[in-house]
Amino acid sequence: MSISVPAGIHRDVAEQFGRYFETRRIPFTVRPDETVGLIFLFGENGRETPVVVSFKPGLLDEIQGLGIHEQRLALTNMYGTFSEALNQRGTGDAELAGVLRIESFR
Repeated sequence: MSISVPAGIHRDVAEQFGRYFETRRIPFTVRPDETVGLIFLFGENGRETPVVVSFKPGLLDEIQGLGIHEQRLALTNMYGTFSEALNQRGTGDAELAGVLRIESFR
């Protein structure tokens, strides 16, 4: 696992979503992208498959304004959306590749 995301809400989301790959023992990296949100790259044998995660404008700022308990709940809820979307795609690298937009943390 390699997370190249500065501290803050983006890093918190990157770490939370990274658990999806960690539990499946899939090596990955994640980096921020100013225009999109987060880009997860995973794969083996020199082939990297991207999963691009974007967020509704203002969503992460809204989460950052919550109390710590509410932030954790929001991250958990968003992880559920993330993992469910990837699980529906399949198990192959090509099937997991794509773009995911997070609209809500509830």
